[in-house]
Order: sequence, then C-alpha cells, then structure tokens
Amino acid sequence: MAGGGSAIASSSWTGCVATPAGPVPDGPSPWTTTPRAPGSPTIPSTSSGRGGRERDMGDEANGDAAFDAIERALAVRSYTDRTVPPRVVERLIRAACAAPSPRNLQPWEFVVASDEEVRTRLGEAFAPRVAQLEATIADMVDGPERRLFAAGARLARSIGEAPVVVFVCGRPLDMPPPHDPDEVLLSALFSAAQNLRIAARAMGLGSAFTNLHVHAEARVREILGIPNEVRIAATIPLGWPARPQGRARRRPVEDVLHWDTW
Repeated sequence: MAGGGSAIASSSWTGCVATPAGPVPDGPSPWTTTPRAPGSPTIPSTSSGRGGRERDMGDEANGDAAFDAIERALAVRSYTDRTVPPRVVERLIRAACAAPSPRNLQPWEFVVASDEEVRTRLGEAFAPRVAQLEATIADMVDGPERRLFAAGARLARSIGEAPVVVFVCGRPLDMPPPHDPDEVLLSALFSAAQNLRIAARAMGLGSAFTNLHVHAEARVREILGIPNEVRIAATIPLGWPARPQGRARRRPVEDVLHWDTW
C-alpha cells in the first residue's frame, strides 16, 4: 500500500462486489464476482417447474448439512495462521449476496481486509478497546460476566489476528413512510452477514458477527477508505478455527415458539 494510503478501489460501490483492502495483484481482481461461466454447474431447483409441486420440505435428511452449519456457526475468536484463499472469500461473498432484501434492492457492499499491513493497522485501531476491556476484567471476580468481558477482549484482539476481516456495508436507502430507511437497510445487511457466516462454517471456516467498528469507526473509515455516507453494519473476522467448534446452546424451542397466537 503505497504511502500508507487506502488501497480501496474507487471504481464503484454498486453491485455485489467485495473490495480488497490491500494491494491488488495484476490482472482481474480476485475479489470481484464474475458471471457464471457457460456450462458451470447450477444449484438444483427445488420444484418440477413453474406451477410444479415442490419437493417435500419435510425431508429432514436433505437438510442435515444446512442445519449442521447453522448450529455450529458459533463465534470464533481464535484462528490459525493459515491463509484464506481469495476464491474462498469470493464464494462466501456470493453466498452473502444470495440473502433476501426489501424490494430486491441488494444494498450490500463488502470491504475485505486481507493484506497484513492493513490488518495490523486495524488491530492497532481497536487496541484501546482491548485495553478498556482488560482493565474492566482485572477488577471483576470470576464468573459469567467476567468470562463475557474476556470473550469480548479476545474478539477485539482477533480483528488484528484473523487472516481476513469482512466489513459489511451499504448506502442509505430512500424509503417512503412508514418504512424506516435504516431498519430496511440493516435487515438486508444482517441477512447477508448471516449467510456469509453460515457458508463459512459449512466450508470449515470460523467467524464472528460483531459491531466492534463502532469503537473506532473514524479510524476504520480512514484505513479502509469507506465513505462517510456508507453505513458499516457488521465487522466479521474470518479464518480457520484454532480449536474444534461445538454446537450452539440456545433457549428451547418450546420456550419461544407460538402457534397461532402469542
């Protein structure tokens, strides 16, 4: 990154594009999504055609892999130093772009920090937050709350240690009342972020959904060249987990499911 400036491509913030925050190699960008090549495999349809009967959605065996990825998509805060290839990141971005969005506006943009220098600068930007959390932990007795703060500190440190950090972004939307433009935008960006995380888990990668950028947003924008009018919705560290991942422990379904009435 010459002169310490931003290496963000300035061509466009439109469409489903992952912009690398770091030096871009010669030739086509490894981060830009490309049209499906002729003859490449397509995802099988779940129906027999227009108006046809859909496959039995109650066939649990067909969904085991998807459910497994969802239930194992826990927050990962420690990563190995193994790199994540650009082609893998691009595939994850494609999964993110398959998310639903109001009016099919697809307002998402993705800034991918993979260059070591850029990630180091991001880690330095979050260092004050790490120090703040560690100071709080020092005065706490051992227990659930202390462990929660310790996890937060590890997560903040992971921004500078993860092989890849994805920033899920989008421009403000012009939505008429009674819609809240910010809520509409976030509904799309959060869906895209979750798609990315589940796809990452399915490929053996680990990630974490965070809003850590709010603790150093001005510096993050400066490092990555993100325009002020662009909303940063999520910061997602991404890499190969340093230890095996279990399943999520959540409230029982019977505690949250309401049939026909509250």
